[in-house]
Amino acid sequence: MTVPDYITLLWSDDNWGNIRRLPLASERNKTGGVGVYYHVDYVGDPRDLQVDHFKPNFEGACKSKCPLLSIAKQRACGSSMLAISSPTRARLISFINFGWNATHWNVDNLESFVSSWAQRESAVSPVVAETIVDIVRNLTRYNSRRKPELIDTTSTARTNTREADNVLADWAMLKNASTEIDNSLSSDSKAAFSQLIQHPIGPVPTSRTL
Repeated sequence: MTVPDYITLLWSDDNWGNIRRLPLASERNKTGGVGVYYHVDYVGDPRDLQVDHFKPNFEGACKSKCPLLSIAKQRACGSSMLAISSPTRARLISFINFGWNATHWNVDNLESFVSSWAQRESAVSPVVAETIVDIVRNLTRYNSRRKPELIDTTSTARTNTREADNVLADWAMLKNASTEIDNSLSSDSKAAFSQLIQHPIGPVPTSRTL
């Protein structure tokens, strides 16, 4: 099949956030442009994946998106799929920022994005922002062990290795750290933190316990 030069070509991930193909250098001269279509979250077969922060976003996985940044430097196109915009606002902001100024971001300074984002959204000090960076990092890491939508009675061992107890303990510490910050915020800055950080943590320990 011959595609007209004015048609924009987008290569998709595998619906799980794994990029399978990037535009070749020889393809980037198309007048219509080329790029990547990336699922920040996903609705469809075989499983919906919509729990906020379930994918490596922010530091951990923004680093895995660095090929996207290099593409952006070549003036290619990046398209992101967001099924629900409100709880994925932080990832949308990061995607837009990286696309707007791709030459600014690299694997060495991506971690500063979450800190700056936390200070802006919740009006916290740089010290508290670094704690939020740790919370977001662990929230992403714990959810990536086993996606919440994939949890069942066989997900963790309840005997011998005490895996289930350790998993619940990790989530309890994470929730306590988030709640401590949430309780310390003024009413003006609490709403953003509660929606973007505190709320995404809440449902997962409950589902793990069940």
